[in-house]
Amino acid sequence: MGDLADEGPTNGSMHAQPPPQAELEFPYVFALNHILPPTIRVLAWSPVADDFSARFSCRWRHYKYFFSPSGLDLAAMQDAASRLLGEHDFRNLCKIDASKQITVFTRRILHASIDRADKGELYVFNLRGNAFLYNMVRHIMAILFLVGSGLERPSIMSALLNADPARPLPPFREGEDVPPLVTGKPDYQIADPLPLMLWECGYDEGVLDWRIDRSSSRGGDSAKSPLRGMICAYERASVTTALEAHFLKAAEAHHKPPQQYFPVGAPGVEPLPPGAMMSVPLGGGMVKRAGVYVPLLQRKRMLTPDEVNERYRLGRGAKKLERKAASAAGDLDE
Repeated sequence: MGDLADEGPTNGSMHAQPPPQAELEFPYVFALNHILPPTIRVLAWSPVADDFSARFSCRWRHYKYFFSPSGLDLAAMQDAASRLLGEHDFRNLCKIDASKQITVFTRRILHASIDRADKGELYVFNLRGNAFLYNMVRHIMAILFLVGSGLERPSIMSALLNADPARPLPPFREGEDVPPLVTGKPDYQIADPLPLMLWECGYDEGVLDWRIDRSSSRGGDSAKSPLRGMICAYERASVTTALEAHFLKAAEAHHKPPQQYFPVGAPGVEPLPPGAMMSVPLGGGMVKRAGVYVPLLQRKRMLTPDEVNERYRLGRGAKKLERKAASAAGDLDE
């Protein structure tokens, strides 16, 4: 399994520095954090050129998705994740936003790995690519959970990436069948949004010069440092985790823990008995209860992107154009 921990900084200087005295016109970090909710923290700021765009100047994006490895085959998940590398058509691994009328679904993945998250019990899916589609990471993670649970084989990822007959076949392993063509996305529930975060955006070298408020530098006013609030949030989360662990231990004295049926077919894992319900993981502590699992390639297929776009153009899209035309005509009359 890969590891991104050794990657060096790519977006400017290694450590943010307080700006020169002449540029101390405003304590941006402190002022912004003072009005933002505690779940959003500004750590540093950078002057940029007039033509800079946080979105369009971005060369790559790095997402992280944290999850518990309980009941999951991490090696199978890594096998499935590695098939994402390179340029593929991701129409079966995203949500189609008809209002945007997107027709190109190819994206390039630069890195995909399942790694241990620091020294804790959690793991993290690291995904870095040049660009992403709507809800693309959550769709990918949902498939990885199905693979890790043993409900799908890693080859399902190759099949879902084989969405356009005009493109080369996605990667598949020796001994596997050629991935079937899947032009319509199977109906499946995407992963929970809680553990997902946009970790970093990559820009050309020298574009950004990260800086911090002078008051937050060494010897300054530590009360204005974002670390104080972040430390408090971490301690509160640690207390909550400890409390939940104690509650769980107390409950287990009276209740039998639920039977673990995943990964399916793994040594020491009980087979699902007839009539029993299984909890398919969705991430973030959320599960989907099911008694019978229907393989993805046997499920109902959703509308293709072309069909979704056409339906929008003939429906809401057409009405939107009519409103714009009527508004423009009214402006002309005035």
